[in-house]
Amino acid sequence: MIRCANIIIAFFAIVLEPVFFSILIPFPLLYASEISADDEPYYIGNRKCRLCHFEYFKEWEKDPHANSFTRLGRMKNNPYCLKCHTTGYGEPQGFVSEKITPGLRGVQCEACHGPGSKHKDNPEDKSLSRKY
Repeated sequence: MIRCANIIIAFFAIVLEPVFFSILIPFPLLYASEISADDEPYYIGNRKCRLCHFEYFKEWEKDPHANSFTRLGRMKNNPYCLKCHTTGYGEPQGFVSEKITPGLRGVQCEACHGPGSKHKDNPEDKSLSRKY
């Protein structure tokens, strides 16, 4: 259900956004990134990663990956570009658009380490995060 909802939201946000987006804002469906179907791990964004990994976060802020989304300029809606310049684009609970999932702009921790929800809930279990 959640995956289907993300597709519907993406359609409204990208195709019909100028007319309908303001109507959709109040619905909790937009905030589905914190809910995962079938107990699948989901993206939490680097703002949550920094709570435990502050030194890495500060280093990342200086890295070109932190600004990779901003560098897209007019290409911010191009699916070909978004796959590499965002976190989780095209994946369940990943980046949808700048308005819907602003917390997943740029190449963040989870772009390489994978969705962090399970790692956040159980940081001692090293098998819940990919190492790079």
